[in-house]
Amino acid sequence: MGPAVTVHVWVVPPVEEHRAEASRLRAMLADDERDRLERFAYPYTRSQYLTAHALLRCALSALTDGVVAAQWRFTASRSGKPAIAAPDSTLRFNLSHTDGAVACAIADGAECGIDVEVADAVGQDVDAFAFTAEERVRLALVPNESRSPLRTALWTLKEAYGKATGEGLTARVRATTLDPSPPAGRLLRQWRFKRFAAGRHTVSLVCEPKGRRLRCRLHHVFPTPPTTGRRV
Repeated sequence: MGPAVTVHVWVVPPVEEHRAEASRLRAMLADDERDRLERFAYPYTRSQYLTAHALLRCALSALTDGVVAAQWRFTASRSGKPAIAAPDSTLRFNLSHTDGAVACAIADGAECGIDVEVADAVGQDVDAFAFTAEERVRLALVPNESRSPLRTALWTLKEAYGKATGEGLTARVRATTLDPSPPAGRLLRQWRFKRFAAGRHTVSLVCEPKGRRLRCRLHHVFPTPPTTGRRV
């Protein structure tokens, strides 16, 4: 087995738009990102979007020599999965946000997906939509006090898997039985996962390390990117 794939994961609170820090983060965004930011109707959704996209830029720059945060450009696949358009990079990333938390995962040369949810916020209304019969049986068999954490673990794992493959919650992903019971392990064939708590939130990470070990480094503060760098 070759060297491990290291996935850097940041889980941070959203930066409220009235804070002075928000102006600095906003300046990092591209014009299309700022346009989209303005279209959100509610302050909390604007804060989540601003924090997620500025965090991504800061994190990419912190892991890349000489590229400042505002220089990154992004594209999306036909299915909508985002990727780096410029500068050339082997880094892969994924974003997620929910009430009170923004999560960003970055892996070098390995596809990844991440999802974050408030630990007790996923209700049973998702069961019939997103879970297989086997998964619903597993939920029914656990004690009442364990059902909500298991449901959230399963939901975040399924969301992260769909985001890692680029499919989202398609019929195939929803029809795939997953086992979130251990905090880490093999998911399906080449896919591996890690699940952990971050305060009142549950985070699931899915990655394709291609036969290598999966190592996760968790961060709870914004990375500090370079302020000057090479032209790209």
